[in-house]
Amino acid sequence: MLLTLVPLLAVVGVAEGYCLVHWGNQFGEFTAPRPIAEGLVIRYEAVHFLLALLVVFGGAGLLQGIATSSAVSTNYGDCFATVALGLSPVFLLRGLDCAPSINTWICWGIGALLAWRSLYHAVALMLTPDHTKGFGLYLLSTLMLLLLSGLSHFVAVAVLQGDVKLPV
Repeated sequence: MLLTLVPLLAVVGVAEGYCLVHWGNQFGEFTAPRPIAEGLVIRYEAVHFLLALLVVFGGAGLLQGIATSSAVSTNYGDCFATVALGLSPVFLLRGLDCAPSINTWICWGIGALLAWRSLYHAVALMLTPDHTKGFGLYLLSTLMLLLLSGLSHFVAVAVLQGDVKLPV
């Protein structure tokens, strides 16, 4: 699963970075898109990439903890595959950020809705919980993963807007 996740994050990040440098981004509803400096785009994409990996690896550990506390026997690999598969729509729809007129939170929101549906099937098929525990595990995993994903997106956007300064 790692062999599909890293190239997905890399390709979407490179495409988004290219578009940010050449087409710019619109910061506000009534402003024109303005190009962004390459250095800032590289920092933004690096933060986004690292935070996405942190969400997947950390989310898999948290999901394993939730699953084992619910008496669902699973391993870290299954939890990692569940998280990576479930959050793939969020990562894939970052590609819509290439259009400067689309708000980045709309792209994340559409990805979150698709991830919500994807996690429903991923939890059931990968973790195979009992029917009585499956829906609760799905709800907790969805809430946890979308919260972590939204928080990481918020931090990355703050880097892009210049609210968070990182050393070069």
